[in-house]
Amino acid sequence: MGPGPRGEKLARRYLKQTGLKILVTNYRCPAGEADLIALDKG
Repeated sequence: MGPGPRGEKLARRYLKQTGLKILVTNYRCPAGEADLIALDKG
């Protein structure tokens, strides 16, 4: 696992620990891409 995927995994774990719900990973569209899309309960 390279530094990119490793960083994404760490970010995903951190966001989950802070209460966010991960909706999508590695989202791509014509405008660009996002590694993580998360939802805050508040």
